[in-house]
Amino acid sequence: MTPDERLDQLEPLLSEAMAILDRHTAQLKQHTGLLTHITSVVGQQSDNIVFLLREQAEMKAKQTEMQQQLSDVQTQVSDVQAQVSDVQTSMGSKLDLILTKLGS
Repeated sequence: MTPDERLDQLEPLLSEAMAILDRHTAQLKQHTGLLTHITSVVGQQSDNIVFLLREQAEMKAKQTEMQQQLSDVQTQVSDVQAQVSDVQTSMGSKLDLILTKLGS
């Protein structure tokens, strides 16, 4: 076989191999673009999750603070009720004393 005949046999094989490589390169570029997009979306989702977790922590802190304030208000209401009861008892005994003095 002459060198030209060998070259004639190799040219179609090399051409086909180069075409396959070109297709694979194009597919890899598509996958790279897709991976870049996916990475961007995952980054955005991560930021969203961090934001939501931060907001949830703040809401829990506010809820705890509000529960403490509610507990304080309940304690104050109990104190006021006790004072009202004391005033009513005192008023009742004083009224009885006044009625007794008026009746004598």
